[in-house]
Amino acid sequence: MQLSYNNADTALSWMADDYLALDKPQEKMLRTRLDNLLSWHRATALPEYADALRETKNKVAAGLKREDIIWLIDAGRSEYDDVLSRTASQAVGVLLTISAEQIDNLEKKFARDNVKFTKEHLRGSLREQREKRAEKTMKRVEHWVGPLSDEQQEQITAISYAMPMTYELWRDDRIRKQQEFVAILRDQQSPAALEASLRQWLANWQRGKSAEYQRASSAFQEQSVSLILAVDAMITPAQRAKALAKLQSYIDDFKALAVKRAQGGQAGGGQAGRAGQSGKAGLLGASD
Repeated sequence: MQLSYNNADTALSWMADDYLALDKPQEKMLRTRLDNLLSWHRATALPEYADALRETKNKVAAGLKREDIIWLIDAGRSEYDDVLSRTASQAVGVLLTISAEQIDNLEKKFARDNVKFTKEHLRGSLREQREKRAEKTMKRVEHWVGPLSDEQQEQITAISYAMPMTYELWRDDRIRKQQEFVAILRDQQSPAALEASLRQWLANWQRGKSAEYQRASSAFQEQSVSLILAVDAMITPAQRAKALAKLQSYIDDFKALAVKRAQGGQAGGGQAGRAGQSGKAGLLGASD
C-alpha cells in the first residue's frame, strides 16, 4: 500500500491527463492542487482511517454484529464524501481553464470506459455473470481470511448467487453522472458557481439514482451485510486471526504514512513525500 500511496500524485496526474489532455500550465496547476489535497489527506484523513480500523479490529475480534457493519459502511461513506468535497474545491481552478476540445476528449474517454465496463461486467449470460461475481467475492474473502474450505466456498457462492445483479443499472447511473459532469463543464460558469455546481453534482450521486437502482442498491447492501455476517460466523479461529492481522497491517500502513508526511513537511519533502490517496478497504471490498 505504501508504495502506491507515495506515488499517487503521479498516478492521478497521468489519469487527469488521459481524460483531459492537459497542457503544461494546466499540469503545473494540477500538481499544486494535488499537493494541497494529498497533504490534507495524509495529515488528517489517514489518522481517521487508522482510528476507524482499530475500532473495526476490536469488533471483528469480538464477532461482528449487524450494527457493526452498518457503522462501518456509514463511516466509509462519510470519509468518502469528505474527500469528494475537498476534491471539488481543489479541482475548480483547473476545470475553469479547460477548452471545448478537452471536454470533447473527456467525453470520448468516458465512452471508452463504458465499453470497457460493459465487457468486464455484462459479458456472457446472467448465470455466467453470477459465477464471475461469486469468484470475485471468494477472492475478496480469501484476501482477508486465507484459503476457504469447500463447505465455506459453497456457502459463500450460494449467498452471492442470491444477491441482485445491478451491473446494468450501475452502468446506466455511471453514464448519468458522466453526462451531468460534462454539462457542468460546458456551462462556462464563474469559479464560485462552478464549485457550487460540482458540490451539488457530487451530492446528487446517490439522490440522482433511478428509483429502480435505489431499490436494487438497498437490496444489494442489505444482502452484502448478510454475507459479511455469514462469513464472520463460518470462519475458524485461525482465519479470524488472519483477518485481524490484515487489519493491523492496514492500521500500521496508515500510521506510517501519516508520520512520513509530518517528517517530510519538516524536512521540505519531495513529490513522493507529498503524495497520497484514499486507501480505505471494506471488509470484503464489495460494492455494487
